[in-house]
Parts: sequence; structure tokens; C-alpha cells
Amino acid sequence: MLKPTFVLLLAALLTSGAHAGDKPDTRAKAQRAAVKRLEIRGGPVFTAKTKEALALLEGSTTFTTVSPYIAVIEESTRSGMVAWTAKPVYQVGSATWNHGAAWYAGTIAHDGCHSLLYHKARAAGNGKVPAEAWTGKTAEQDCLKVQSEVLLEIKADTRLITYVNSLIENPAYQNISYSSRNW
Repeated sequence: MLKPTFVLLLAALLTSGAHAGDKPDTRAKAQRAAVKRLEIRGGPVFTAKTKEALALLEGSTTFTTVSPYIAVIEESTRSGMVAWTAKPVYQVGSATWNHGAAWYAGTIAHDGCHSLLYHKARAAGNGKVPAEAWTGKTAEQDCLKVQSEVLLEIKADTRLITYVNSLIENPAYQNISYSSRNW
């Protein structure tokens, strides 16, 4: 049985962005636009690797759904989503952006999912957002499903997809405090 949060997320995916019935050229334009509007903040190597990951995301319909909830991708000492600012920021640690373009692309979509969950909860709660609405086990499971879907769309290596899928049942890494993360 699908959990209610994932059902809402799935509904959001199906009711926004490019649609299956859209003409391929319309869908492709929407996908390219979703990537090109993002601001990149970081050094030259970070910027190059970010552009490489974003180029892969141009082929992802799923990414067009979460991309409005990311404005900035920023080089950082660790990875996490700062969703509550006027311009939501995906902060990316070197272990993540150096792991390969497909992995990095998947994490961009994953953290965009967290921001989507945050903004949907904020809209539904008159500005109040309980942490469990966008963080914790259920949110991780939902965002791992988005990440997996993106990896399928960009034709990532099956080992990478299998790894992400193996995390869905019982993710635990989200329990590591942000200041202790090494990715």
C-alpha cells in the first residue's frame, strides 16, 4: 500500500511540469528550461561537474516537477536542502558532487523533492511546516523514489538504481545530524 505522503507527491508529479500527453518538443523544452534557470555557486570544478549533472537532468520529466523548488546549487562542506529561504538552496558536499554525474544528478532531484515537500506543507499549513512533512523516514522514502525514477529516466547504471532502491525500505542516514554528515 502506498503511503499517503507518496500518493500526494505522486499526484504533484502527475499534475505539474511536462505531461505524458505533451508533444516531445514541448516536453524537451520544459526539461531544458528547468535546468537552465538554476544558479550555480562554487569553484570552477564544482561548476563544471554541476553542469554535467544538470545536462543529464535535461532528459528527466520527473526533474521538471521538483526543479521549481530549487533555485541555487551551492558548493558546501556537506549536502542538504535549505528549503525555507526565498531562493531554496541545495548545498552539495564534495563527496556527492565528485561521485559521478549520474549519482549527483539523482541527488539534485532527491533534494528538490525535499524542497517540494517543504513548500507543499508550508502552503497547506499556513506557513507552519512540521519537520516530519519534509524530513525523516517517510520523506526520505518518497525522495528516494523520486531519485530512483530520475536515475531510470537518465539511464543510469543499474547498480546505482539498485543501490538507491535498496535504501527505500528502511533509510537511516537521515538520522545523522547535518553537522556530522560527510557527503
